[in-house]
Amino acid sequence: MLGTSHPFDIADLRKVVEEHHGRFTVQHQKGVGTTYAVALPLRAVDLPADSHGRPKVAQSQELPSLGGRRILVVDDHEDAREVVAAVLEERGAAVEALATGSAVLERLRGSANTEWPDLLVCDIGLPDLDGYALLRDVRRIEAERETPLAARIPAIALTGFAHAEDRTRALLAGFQIHLAKPVDPRELLAAIAGLLGPVEGIRSGHETSPARNNHK
Repeated sequence: MLGTSHPFDIADLRKVVEEHHGRFTVQHQKGVGTTYAVALPLRAVDLPADSHGRPKVAQSQELPSLGGRRILVVDDHEDAREVVAAVLEERGAAVEALATGSAVLERLRGSANTEWPDLLVCDIGLPDLDGYALLRDVRRIEAERETPLAARIPAIALTGFAHAEDRTRALLAGFQIHLAKPVDPRELLAAIAGLLGPVEGIRSGHETSPARNNHK
């Protein structure tokens, strides 16, 4: 907590935080002082950067192929969505990226089960409803449609909430796997491959498109 007489320029600090896609808030408390809070997004994937600061995606032939798979990535931070999408697309997946839970529910409610993605990779700290509530709603839609358990969409929680209780809460909400940010791309790809199985086992009725829809 800092007093109102501060050694830094608030406008400059706010600009730096926002340039890094963070949030800057100021709370004044009479007789106590002023609290300045800075929240910066945690990297979704632990990738090395190239000489221009862009993430380098591994291209090892030993990594599992996701060719023909449709994967829905949900994260309110654009950088996180882009990096995760780059990792998955590098291995052949068709990625759709959304920023909010409400957008996900609208997308799924408006399409038949055969048009759903093969897998969901979802952040927990979303701005409208958190990942736990989102997945419970997804499972509710599946139950209303009488979707067999074996045909329900597998889901991975990719989140900065990394404590043991967070993992337990994610599994209880219906996620199959909980991964902490920043995740090694090999771990993420192995988790996805483990849930989806061989590429030959793609569910019938799914058609994939190489184009990615990225909605904020």
